[in-house]
Amino acid sequence: ISSGNLILGDSSGANDDRIKLGASGDLEIYHDGSHSRIVDGGTGGLKIQSDALAIDNAAGTETMAAFTQDGAVQLRHNNSTKFETSSTGITITGDANWNDNGKAEFGNAADLQIYHDGTDSYLDNSTGNLNIRVAGTEKGIRVTPNGSVNLYHNDVQKLNTASGGVEISGTCTATSFSGSGANLTGIEGIPT
Repeated sequence: ISSGNLILGDSSGANDDRIKLGASGDLEIYHDGSHSRIVDGGTGGLKIQSDALAIDNAAGTETMAAFTQDGAVQLRHNNSTKFETSSTGITITGDANWNDNGKAEFGNAADLQIYHDGTDSYLDNSTGNLNIRVAGTEKGIRVTPNGSVNLYHNDVQKLNTASGGVEISGTCTATSFSGSGANLTGIEGIPT
């Protein structure tokens, strides 16, 4: 065809109104009356090669997905990038929502999981200690499997749970106390 259009009607089956490429018609392009289709049914996969590929809406006014050679892959909502790859990982703009029992998993063996089961919220750690830090390095809370829970103030441990009870480092100030008070020392407001 040197000029003009190649016009085919709606395809009603495998043998009419389709463009077929490949020795066995492996790649087909056609419209079925409801949808336009590109079907790769042969050996290998379908490869689209481009230095910059965009998937736009029919009017060409919005980009839904963009792929750049040696650069980012972007997924967009209403022409606004919501998910983007970079040389260091991914960036999500907006909320990342998980349904009940859907888990955000971290570590090679999903060692840390955060999720909600429809009733309660969970932060499950299956390897090592669970550390909650502030300012990047300052300890706040440390939970040790089969062991203690430690609370810190300004990176200094102040409260520690132990098999026999609770250990406090420093002065414990209480506005009231319930119990006999026997063997209590160092708590302000409780006579010794």
